[in-house]
Amino acid sequence: MREIEVAVTVEPSGKTVHVLQGTRLIEAVAGTGVTLDQPCGGEGTCGKCRVRMKQGACEPTLVDQNSFSADEIRKGWRLA
Repeated sequence: MREIEVAVTVEPSGKTVHVLQGTRLIEAVAGTGVTLDQPCGGEGTCGKCRVRMKQGACEPTLVDQNSFSADEIRKGWRLA
């Protein structure tokens, strides 16, 4: 299967990094030099790593579904 590369742009800095599809967003963002606050250590329990994907949002995980309203999910909100 062919690997697909995607671009991740962090706003408002405008910094962009290219990563392989399936890369955890928190790892992709770290590649731009930007850090996201993760008091829960990436467990998805605190909600501090809220991000909005403007294009190509991945399917929401169960944790995303429990963290966001249906409208927020439709608008591309996910936990990194």
